[in-house]
Amino acid sequence: MHFECDRNQREIADVVGASTTTVWHYLRRTRLAGLSWPLPPDC
Repeated sequence: MHFECDRNQREIADVVGASTTTVWHYLRRTRLAGLSWPLPPDC
């Protein structure tokens, strides 16, 4: 949702039923892992 739909952390948290802090942590971990969207075909 963040990458394809340009949703912010609060919007994502509302949709998935998680806290904004949890969403922030997942987005941070994604960035630190060097992942982007769409994922490369070899993943």
